[in-house]
Amino acid sequence: MQLNKYILPILAIALSSCSLFKYIHVLLHSVSFDVDTDANLGSHRAFSCHIVIAYTEDMNKQIAGMDAKSYFNNVPKFERDYVDVVQIVKFDLMPGQTLFDQKIDIKSRFRAKGAYVVAKYQGNGNTKATIGKMPVIIVKCKRNGIEILNPISYSKKYNEE
Repeated sequence: MQLNKYILPILAIALSSCSLFKYIHVLLHSVSFDVDTDANLGSHRAFSCHIVIAYTEDMNKQIAGMDAKSYFNNVPKFERDYVDVVQIVKFDLMPGQTLFDQKIDIKSRFRAKGAYVVAKYQGNGNTKATIGKMPVIIVKCKRNGIEILNPISYSKKYNEE
Protein backbone atom coordinates (compact mmCIF):
# COMPACT_ATOMS: atom_id res chain seq x y z
CA MET A 1 0.00 0.00 0.00
CA GLN A 2 1.47 3.35 -1.07
CA LEU A 3 0.21 5.17 2.01
CA ASN A 4 2.56 3.19 4.29
CA LYS A 5 5.72 4.65 2.75
CA TYR A 6 4.56 8.17 3.66
CA ILE A 7 3.63 7.48 7.27
CA LEU A 8 7.18 7.60 8.69
CA PRO A 9 8.17 10.86 6.92
CA ILE A 10 4.94 12.47 8.15
CA LEU A 11 5.63 11.13 11.63
CA ALA A 12 9.17 12.55 11.47
CA ILE A 13 7.80 15.99 10.62
CA ALA A 14 5.25 15.76 13.43
CA LEU A 15 7.91 14.64 15.90
CA SER A 16 10.22 17.48 14.90
CA SER A 17 8.03 19.84 16.87
CA CYS A 18 7.93 17.43 19.79
CA SER A 19 10.55 17.42 22.54
CA LEU A 20 11.04 13.65 22.12
CA PHE A 21 12.54 14.22 18.66
CA LYS A 22 15.84 15.38 20.15
CA TYR A 23 16.29 11.91 21.67
CA ILE A 24 15.76 10.07 18.37
CA HIS A 25 18.97 9.95 16.31
CA VAL A 26 17.93 7.49 13.59
CA LEU A 27 14.66 7.73 11.62
CA LEU A 28 15.67 5.53 8.68
CA HIS A 29 12.75 3.60 7.21
CA SER A 30 13.85 2.74 3.68
CA VAL A 31 16.79 3.02 1.35
CA SER A 32 17.13 2.96 -2.43
CA PHE A 33 20.37 2.32 -4.29
CA ASP A 34 21.43 3.95 -7.55
CA VAL A 35 24.64 2.26 -8.67
CA ASP A 36 26.59 3.85 -11.53
CA THR A 37 27.84 1.49 -14.25
CA ASP A 38 31.43 2.34 -13.29
CA ALA A 39 30.90 2.05 -9.52
CA ASN A 40 33.55 0.17 -7.54
CA LEU A 41 36.32 1.83 -9.54
CA GLY A 42 34.96 0.53 -12.84
CA SER A 43 35.64 -3.09 -11.85
CA HIS A 44 32.22 -4.41 -13.04
CA ARG A 45 32.22 -6.63 -9.94
CA ALA A 46 29.60 -7.01 -7.22
CA PHE A 47 30.33 -5.36 -3.89
CA SER A 48 28.88 -5.38 -0.39
CA CYS A 49 27.02 -2.41 1.01
CA HIS A 50 25.89 -2.36 4.64
CA ILE A 51 23.47 -0.20 6.56
CA VAL A 52 24.89 -0.09 10.09
CA ILE A 53 22.99 1.07 13.17
CA ALA A 54 24.81 1.58 16.49
CA TYR A 55 22.79 1.26 19.71
CA THR A 56 25.28 2.63 22.25
CA GLU A 57 27.33 5.83 22.29
CA ASP A 58 30.54 3.78 22.57
CA MET A 59 29.72 1.68 19.51
CA ASN A 60 28.61 4.77 17.60
CA LYS A 61 31.95 6.47 18.33
CA GLN A 62 33.84 3.32 17.37
CA ILE A 63 32.07 2.98 14.01
CA ALA A 64 32.25 6.73 13.35
CA GLY A 65 36.03 6.55 13.78
CA MET A 66 36.50 3.70 11.31
CA ASP A 67 37.10 3.88 7.59
CA ALA A 68 35.34 1.35 5.35
CA LYS A 69 38.26 -1.11 5.35
CA SER A 70 38.47 -1.15 9.17
CA TYR A 71 34.72 -1.57 9.41
CA PHE A 72 34.65 -4.60 7.09
CA ASN A 73 37.59 -6.15 8.95
CA ASN A 74 35.52 -5.87 12.15
CA VAL A 75 32.20 -7.19 10.79
CA PRO A 76 32.78 -10.78 12.04
CA LYS A 77 33.57 -9.41 15.52
CA PHE A 78 30.47 -7.20 15.49
CA GLU A 79 28.27 -10.13 14.43
CA ARG A 80 29.79 -12.44 17.03
CA ASP A 81 30.31 -10.22 20.09
CA TYR A 82 28.11 -7.14 19.67
CA VAL A 83 24.74 -8.32 18.35
CA ASP A 84 22.90 -6.26 20.98
CA VAL A 85 24.70 -2.99 20.21
CA VAL A 86 25.09 -3.03 16.43
CA GLN A 87 22.65 -3.97 13.65
CA ILE A 88 23.94 -4.71 10.15
CA VAL A 89 21.67 -4.89 7.11
CA LYS A 90 23.57 -6.29 4.12
CA PHE A 91 23.10 -5.72 0.40
CA ASP A 92 25.10 -7.10 -2.52
CA LEU A 93 25.15 -4.62 -5.38
CA MET A 94 26.30 -4.69 -8.99
CA PRO A 95 27.45 -1.76 -11.10
CA GLY A 96 24.47 -0.46 -13.09
CA GLN A 97 21.93 -1.84 -10.61
CA THR A 98 19.03 0.10 -9.11
CA LEU A 99 17.10 -1.05 -6.04
CA PHE A 100 14.07 0.87 -4.87
CA ASP A 101 12.50 1.22 -1.43
CA GLN A 102 14.35 -1.43 0.56
CA LYS A 103 12.73 -1.49 4.02
CA ILE A 104 15.01 -1.16 7.04
CA ASP A 105 13.56 -2.54 10.28
CA ILE A 106 15.41 -0.81 13.07
CA LYS A 107 15.35 -2.67 16.39
CA SER A 108 14.73 0.48 18.45
CA ARG A 109 14.57 4.07 17.22
CA PHE A 110 14.88 5.35 20.78
CA ARG A 111 18.06 3.33 21.48
CA ALA A 112 19.75 3.94 18.10
CA LYS A 113 22.63 6.42 18.40
CA GLY A 114 23.85 6.57 14.79
CA ALA A 115 23.49 5.03 11.34
CA TYR A 116 25.95 4.61 8.49
CA VAL A 117 26.24 3.28 4.96
CA VAL A 118 29.47 1.42 4.28
CA ALA A 119 30.44 -0.04 0.89
CA LYS A 120 33.29 -2.46 0.22
CA TYR A 121 34.91 -1.00 -2.87
CA GLN A 122 38.18 -2.09 -4.39
CA GLY A 123 40.93 0.38 -3.53
CA ASN A 124 40.32 3.66 -1.78
CA GLY A 125 37.45 6.09 -1.95
CA ASN A 126 34.82 7.65 0.24
CA THR A 127 32.90 4.45 0.87
CA LYS A 128 31.40 5.31 4.26
CA ALA A 129 28.77 7.95 4.98
CA THR A 130 26.64 9.03 7.93
CA ILE A 131 22.90 8.73 7.35
CA GLY A 132 21.67 11.31 9.85
CA LYS A 133 17.97 11.78 10.63
CA MET A 134 16.54 11.23 7.14
CA PRO A 135 13.77 8.57 7.11
CA VAL A 136 14.20 7.79 3.40
CA ILE A 137 17.52 7.94 1.55
CA ILE A 138 19.09 7.16 -1.79
CA VAL A 139 22.61 5.76 -1.74
CA LYS A 140 24.35 6.91 -4.91
CA CYS A 141 27.26 4.57 -5.63
CA LYS A 142 29.75 6.31 -7.88
CA ARG A 143 33.06 5.31 -9.40
CA ASN A 144 35.14 6.46 -6.43
CA GLY A 145 32.71 6.45 -3.52
CA ILE A 146 29.20 6.75 -2.17
CA GLU A 147 26.92 9.65 -1.43
CA ILE A 148 23.73 9.89 0.63
CA LEU A 149 20.98 11.78 -1.22
CA ASN A 150 17.66 13.16 -0.14
CA PRO A 151 15.01 11.63 -2.45
CA ILE A 152 13.20 14.94 -2.94
CA SER A 153 16.25 16.87 -4.12
CA TYR A 154 17.45 13.86 -6.13
CA SER A 155 14.15 13.57 -8.03
CA LYS A 156 14.17 17.30 -8.79
CA LYS A 157 17.72 17.06 -10.16
CA TYR A 158 16.88 13.94 -12.17
CA ASN A 159 13.78 15.54 -13.70
CA GLU A 160 15.74 18.66 -14.70
CA GLU A 161 18.33 16.69 -16.68
